[in-house]
Amino acid sequence: MDYIKIGVITKPQGIKGEVKVEPFTDDVYRFLDLKHAFFKRGGTYERVRVMGARSDGKSAYLLFERTYDRNAAEALRGTEIFIDRENAVKLPEGRYFIVDLLGSRVQDGDGKTLGTLKEVLQPGANDVFVVKTSGADLLIPVVDAFVADIDPENKVITVNGDMLAEEEVRDD
Repeated sequence: MDYIKIGVITKPQGIKGEVKVEPFTDDVYRFLDLKHAFFKRGGTYERVRVMGARSDGKSAYLLFERTYDRNAAEALRGTEIFIDRENAVKLPEGRYFIVDLLGSRVQDGDGKTLGTLKEVLQPGANDVFVVKTSGADLLIPVVDAFVADIDPENKVITVNGDMLAEEEVRDD
């Protein structure tokens, strides 16, 4: 089974077992419909039932089965939350899960490989691809002017090469 990471538990919330979750999704309200999730424990995924959910627009607050006090909630701090792909939200045309894009070959319009997608930054107005090249990382805004095509099935992203001459690089 294929799993997608949707958030991480940051801390307990209150004294009745609720936890605060930093979402890894564009729509924090998608947690409100969550009936179950998975915690990764070692190399396996443990299914857990979601007993309650709410959101303040930035974070999600969840109550999991068998987590009914602050101590149990504290033990979950740092736990990553996953869903199985079968129950993932259906994305509209032209939208992709970041996990499906990572590792993609990034090429220019002539098919010349520029590097590999290693990270997607989400600073606000638009996402930014971080492309690992033979030199410094290349930062590419995910807007039509820069990104010509995204093909997650073949793990290829085609960018407008002439636009990249002006783009910045990151030296980590």
